[in-house]
This record gives sequence, C-alpha cells and structure tokens, in this order.
Amino acid sequence: MTNEITKTTQTGLSPTNMAEAMRFSEMLANSTMVPKDFIGKPGNIMVAIIMGYEVGLQPMQAIQNIAVINGRPSIWGDAMLGLIQSHPECEDVIEEFDEKAWVAICTIKRIGRTPTVRQFTQEDAKRAKLWGKTGPWSEYPQRMIRLRARSWACRDSFPDALRGLRCAEEERDTVIVADEVSTADKIKRLKELSEIKSLPENKELATAENTTSPTLSDIDAVLARLKTVGYELSDKESSRLSAVSSDDDLAKALAYFRKKLSAMEPPEDEPKDADPADARIEIHDGEASS
Repeated sequence: MTNEITKTTQTGLSPTNMAEAMRFSEMLANSTMVPKDFIGKPGNIMVAIIMGYEVGLQPMQAIQNIAVINGRPSIWGDAMLGLIQSHPECEDVIEEFDEKAWVAICTIKRIGRTPTVRQFTQEDAKRAKLWGKTGPWSEYPQRMIRLRARSWACRDSFPDALRGLRCAEEERDTVIVADEVSTADKIKRLKELSEIKSLPENKELATAENTTSPTLSDIDAVLARLKTVGYELSDKESSRLSAVSSDDDLAKALAYFRKKLSAMEPPEDEPKDADPADARIEIHDGEASS
C-alpha cells in the first residue's frame, strides 16, 4: 500500500479561473462534506485550493489534506509524505523508531543528493513542552514523535516540492502552545470587560456616544467643573469610574459626566444670580458711591 498522492492533471471538477474558484469555494463552504474547519469559510477553502495547485493537488485533495492553521496553510503529515514519495526525484523514504530510547528517525534519499536524516526524541518533546500534553501527545506519543521527525526530513530534503508548507500536526502544536501561554491574560481581560459591561446600570452611561481618543485628563477636567457646581460623585459612580480601562469605556464615562455637567451648569449666555452682598462701587471725582 502506498501513501503517494496523484498530482494535478486537470481532470475532474476543477475551477479554471478565480471567479469559478470563488463560487466553488462558496458552494463547498455551505456543505457538510468538508472538514469542519472549512464549513462557512469560503476564504479558507480558496486558500487551500490555491495552495493545492501550487504543490500539485486536485481541489478536493487539497481541501482534505491542507489545513489553514493560524492563518497559515499547512499540510497533514500523511499527505506530506505522499507528496514527497510521488516526486520524481524521490528515491526512498525510510522511517524507523527505537522503542527503547524513544527516538524516531526519518531518512529521505533524493536522487543525486546526500540522504537527509532527521530524528526527534522523547527528550526533544519534553524540552518543547509537548510530552504528556492533553490530546494526541498523551494518546499517541509514538505517532507524534514519528510525525515530527518526518516533517523535518521532508521539509529539509524537498523544500521545492512543499513550497513552504509546514506539517499541520507541528503547526497545530505551535498554535496550542501559544494559546496556553496567553490564556491567563485572555481570561483576565475577559473578566475586566465583563465587569465593565455590567457596571453601568444607568442607561445614560451605557448608551452614551463615543468620543475621539478620550483621556483621563478629559474626565478629570469635567469632574473638576462638576465639583465647582456642587456635584459629588456617588460611591457607585466612583466604583464604575475606577473600573474603566478601555478607550470605549472612557468615552462613555466622559459623555455621561458631560451630560451631568450640562444639566447643572447654566448656559453661558445666561447671567448668574448676583450675590446680594456684592455691592457695586463707582468712583466719581474721588468720591465713592454705592
């Protein structure tokens, strides 16, 4: 049994231009007969089809064997091996595994070239923090070690055939590790946002229009003017204000307090009530009169 993948010969159902490819992608995106990561994503299907043409895969082969991970097209390990084995310059691919040392070795012989030998060990997996990770690395560790050795050997011996495609299993591990690193920050940020969204019970604050690039200085200036007209912040308002952290929420808070200020301050053209104790003094020829 062979892992070879038949390269494109322009037979079967294949788009002939970008417009057809886009319609084809939209049709497949509405189907349930494609990988779930492609459902509802015609753009990703289009990328997979185009990348498939680059390496010689028919559209449906590309959709089944190319995955868009973190915005980057990648190819599944078995399909990567099939592409290399079907290459006219591939002489042989030898994969070995030492169960005692837990070392996977992949040797690829390319006609007229020195054989490429790459290995991946259990220690490599531990160093990369892959060993024992939930998922395939816990369920099929030997398989994952083999795939990593294969990926390195294929990419180093046939970069021209893969056109920059990386092994999907390897790329997926990289993405998962990156997600784990940022999970704590994401949770913290989501909690902050959920608290901010739940703060404004007052509809005026919740629906206030955004302003352009608000700053804390803008709010401080409005609060200072409110204080001059005798307005004191309630405990609830102080609590809400201290929890605001994004530009959007700063804008809402600024609009809210500006509205409060406009309701309390008299219009600029309306004279303020004169202080009855303030007598007006006029000077006439050195004499003062009131």
